[in-house]
Amino acid sequence: MDSDGYPEQEDFDELAKLDSMTEKDAFALLEKKFNHCGSGRTKKYKTFSDYPRNKIIDVIEVHLGGWSGCEAMMEYIQTNCHIFWIMYWYSEIVGGHYVFHGG
Repeated sequence: MDSDGYPEQEDFDELAKLDSMTEKDAFALLEKKFNHCGSGRTKKYKTFSDYPRNKIIDVIEVHLGGWSGCEAMMEYIQTNCHIFWIMYWYSEIVGGHYVFHGG
């Protein structure tokens, strides 16, 4: 990130590796990138899965905070990290709120 919290090329290069990372490493990278990007924030916790029932899974919420740097990184993930997106994306809410569920 630059001094204003905007992503630089090396940040996008790191995000490009999401498709080949383990769930734990991928969620850790999201925490690292979005907690240090302008007003972006993440929240990580465990919950029960919808299916199969009663399985405890990791969840990470990413809140972009209206920061264009965060929006650029999320757009990059959506358009370039297809395996990550298909495996973990759960929902998004208007206003830049994304939820990813682990397996």
